[in-house]
Amino acid sequence: MKEYLSGLCHIGIPCHDLEETAAFYEAIGFTRGYRNEAYKVVFMDLGNLVIEIYEAQSVANKTGAIDHIAIACSEACSCIYSVIM
Repeated sequence: MKEYLSGLCHIGIPCHDLEETAAFYEAIGFTRGYRNEAYKVVFMDLGNLVIEIYEAQSVANKTGAIDHIAIACSEACSCIYSVIM
């Protein structure tokens, strides 16, 4: 499976207030990338680092809450198959 993985894609971080959180990351040098207003999500970019911030009230106020880490994968189906077989 290792041959299909190429590094970090993004880190998903829940927040209480999307605009306030985006403004914080902009203040430290990130820029706004893809955003989806319907799902209240914004991808913030800083060089090759990408974080996905999104409103999720159930976990947003917990210190250190990270919902997921996405890994770049060239062949998702092959990767999944190698895990389940």
